Amino acid sequence: MIFLTGCSLFEEEKERPGITTITPLEGDYGMEVKIEGSRFSPEVEQNEVLFEGVKAEILSASNSTLVVKVPVGATSGPITVIAGGESATSSETFVVTSGEWKEKSALDVTTDRHITYSFMINGKVYLHDRQHTSNGSPTTTLFWEFDPQVNSWTQKTAIHPDLDSRTTACWGTEDKGYILEYGKLWEYDPQTDTWNHISDAPISFYTPDFTFYIKSENKAFFIPAGGKVYSYDIAGGDWNEEESVPFVFVNEDYDGLSASTDNTAYIGRENGEVWQYSFESGIGKWEKLPEHFLSHVDAIFTIGGRLYIGDSWGEKTVLYFNETDQKWYQKVDFPGRRSNPVVVSDNNSAYWGGGVGVEEEYFIDDWHEFVP
Repeated sequence: MIFLTGCSLFEEEKERPGITTITPLEGDYGMEVKIEGSRFSPEVEQNEVLFEGVKAEILSASNSTLVVKVPVGATSGPITVIAGGESATSSETFVVTSGEWKEKSALDVTTDRHITYSFMINGKVYLHDRQHTSNGSPTTTLFWEFDPQVNSWTQKTAIHPDLDSRTTACWGTEDKGYILEYGKLWEYDPQTDTWNHISDAPISFYTPDFTFYIKSENKAFFIPAGGKVYSYDIAGGDWNEEESVPFVFVNEDYDGLSASTDNTAYIGRENGEVWQYSFESGIGKWEKLPEHFLSHVDAIFTIGGRLYIGDSWGEKTVLYFNETDQKWYQKVDFPGRRSNPVVVSDNNSAYWGGGVGVEEEYFIDDWHEFVP
């Protein structure tokens, strides 16, 4: 008879980590998620957390809790924790709310063009399209309507054939569109497809650096170089001077970025600053939002009361601002790179497309809707 001592015929089974709860069960890129369970390592580097195969940054660790960030590029699915060489996968699905860009019907034109301005009326997009010949000479300006219900573009009546983006400001309401050109205010009625000259601005500015409309006040606001703020009351037809902006600028070297919700407007400055203009009891208040990590901002839009900004030219990155914790979080990237994209929103939907290619001077004809 032979006795074996000092060893085992069977390898001792290792204790596996376990996942009991995940809080919250949905979030954007960069958001913190707490994973509770058992048999985690108290040393951060001894743990690994995967969101459908994408490795997450671990902020803190204990035997029973891991705090991680949702990694960029993650998709919805179970979360896996690896500790001590053993793994555990959650029974619950974590939903990554990164959003989606849905491709829509492009504005198909045969010549190069420059989009002079765009706005939205009752969910539809309207934009002027300044055509160019092969030698670069401008030709007739065309006016287009995009109807998302049928996913198609229809040509409408242009305000006049020589409209130039350097002389215009524009905005849309629930039932009308407006253009301020050389101090003349024009109103567009989509029901009759007609333009009417309704007022003249009593102030002398060439083109406002920023223009936005705030629904709760039923007013459009204009900020020309120098920082003074003017408003136009659509119901009363009155022009007024408001309190100036709390920052100094002579002239923004690009078309000022702006977007608004029902009672708040946002502007993006060339230096990267994002400012908020909100109303309470009829009184406007300016506030600078916390800094973000984008080095360049060329897109700004709102959906459902949330502010989004992005860089179409560089990293294609899109961020949104969370008012609850006053932080910026990353969304899914733009579907391409380019300069001078068309960006338009009405707080219910947002669109992005067109522009000029990065590597060479060519015009892009795509069109996308952002779904948060």
